[in-house]
Amino acid sequence: MQKEKMTVEEFLQLKKDAQVSLILFIVFGLVLFSSMLYITAIGARTQMYNSIGITVFLSVAMTAFRPYFLPKNILEKKQPELKQYSTEGYSVSSAFLKRVFLVYSVAIIVVVFGFASAYATRVETILPDDTLPSLEQKSIIEQKLEGNSNE
Repeated sequence: MQKEKMTVEEFLQLKKDAQVSLILFIVFGLVLFSSMLYITAIGARTQMYNSIGITVFLSVAMTAFRPYFLPKNILEKKQPELKQYSTEGYSVSSAFLKRVFLVYSVAIIVVVFGFASAYATRVETILPDDTLPSLEQKSIIEQKLEGNSNE
């Protein structure tokens, strides 16, 4: 992806791809972290979903965000005059669209299935009260049942 020599047009294309990848990454992150907060708020399986979410978020960062944003920043630091150019009139490249579509579609599928498996109703604990037999009563009942089965 990174070349030794790059024309201004290629740089502007890279800059446009980096801008779009940043926007997509921020939107995906906001949706993902809001779903994490929701799962935590309802008391579902937060640990499982949060680990899936963080893994997917970092995977998307490494495959769909970093390959475009990092080279753009390196080139802008080496040649600060490149910052003055506008990306107006440039559209995202087809290679970028293919890569982003593939990465985000897989990420969304994993997050949706992770959300569905983590979204379980809270299990309520039944506290013992007068209607439930105590341990002594249970042992008496078991002895009676064993006595009846022996006869």
